[in-house]
Amino acid sequence: MLPITRRLTTAPLKGIRLGFRFKNTAAYDSAIQALRQDLKTSIRMKADVFERNVIKSILTEVKNLEVANAGKDQDEFQLYDLLAKMVNQRKKTAEEYLKEGAPDRFQQMGLNELREIPYIEKYMRELPVASESEIEARVEAIAKELQKDEGLSSPKALFGKIPWKSIQEDWHASRAAVSAVIPKVYEKLA
Repeated sequence: MLPITRRLTTAPLKGIRLGFRFKNTAAYDSAIQALRQDLKTSIRMKADVFERNVIKSILTEVKNLEVANAGKDQDEFQLYDLLAKMVNQRKKTAEEYLKEGAPDRFQQMGLNELREIPYIEKYMRELPVASESEIEARVEAIAKELQKDEGLSSPKALFGKIPWKSIQEDWHASRAAVSAVIPKVYEKLA
């Protein structure tokens, strides 16, 4: 046994944060807790391996989001945007894999990408965030009012009429979700 050459101290450690968490919203915390609980249940019940892998990938992306935004609070709107991004990635990847003339293994990978989407959308629906159709209805109402008053000249004009400061509180939507809907509404009404 080697002798201890340094005296161990019981003094409190200075400058080290131990277990400090930022104040995430309750909806964010409950959604992450539900994901973790679903993963535990899936493992215990030896349920669908595919579903378990999707939950693991969601939790991995959430952890990456938290690391990237270290020092900032997380909310359900960021989580919704993350899940929407994951769905869009899977749609684009599946589209690439399912192109005409692709090898069979690519076809199978594309089908697996499409199979993941409903699992991710299930967690999107559980968040207390406005759906795309609700956001579209609000943006459409603003667009029709703008069209009646000044004329709907461009998407930029529509962007300018959106009450950006209050969309999270009043609309229960993220900035990215509203921004994604505006071009669709413009094309529909133009």
